[in-house]
Amino acid sequence: MVASARRAFLISSGLIAFLLLASLVIRRQVPEPVVADLFPGGQLRIGIELSLSPYVQLQDGKTAGLAIELGQALAQELGLAPHFINVSQDGRFDALRLGIIDLLMVVDARQAAFQADILATRPWFNAGLVLVSHQDKSLQSMQGIGGRSLALASGSLADAEARRWQRRIDAFTILPYELPLYALDSLRLGIADAALVNALNARLYLRQHDLSVAVHEVSDQHVALALLAGSPLRWQVIDRALGKLFEKGTVARLLETWL
Repeated sequence: MVASARRAFLISSGLIAFLLLASLVIRRQVPEPVVADLFPGGQLRIGIELSLSPYVQLQDGKTAGLAIELGQALAQELGLAPHFINVSQDGRFDALRLGIIDLLMVVDARQAAFQADILATRPWFNAGLVLVSHQDKSLQSMQGIGGRSLALASGSLADAEARRWQRRIDAFTILPYELPLYALDSLRLGIADAALVNALNARLYLRQHDLSVAVHEVSDQHVALALLAGSPLRWQVIDRALGKLFEKGTVARLLETWL
């Protein structure tokens, strides 16, 4: 009886080991996707919105900017020629569905998530709200704004976020301005203790003003690439190539150059 049970155990253990080994062999035999097969024209057709400043800009009558150079770097990483195609805000996802473009360069990942047939890659930028304060104030988060003054653009996402925080922490003063630029001016001139603006506004403003400030993320608005969900192999090679651009420091360099 004991011998039979032991024999059955050894057989089952051997079967499990065989199945595990077989699965490893099968995985090794699955070939890596070939870029040339996925993009037979040798081109990476990239959808961009020409009006989407500051990601896309016109310089001397030519299209330039962060989205353009990142698209070029991505195509180079894949060994493809970049081909930029202008798409509209309303028709950008349809351009993917109709096969006019291979990917969208600048997409809010949350918006892509609402499209059942669209899949976003890893984010390449966080355009969410940031808390900007003078370095000597060293505000680490919205938790520290209690008892202080906070500049922001009236009616903006920052305004809504600040009013949510008013219900959570000690009272603080909201200084509403017409534009995020004016809110940052208020911080620079010492009127406000901090400013709450999106990351794009903060980065562009700090490029023009030499300020010693601390910047901390408050909310996320991830910017990513987007492809058709029905082309998982394309998504795989694009997302992997984007990851390599992160590893090489290309994404960080382009962000510093343009934002």
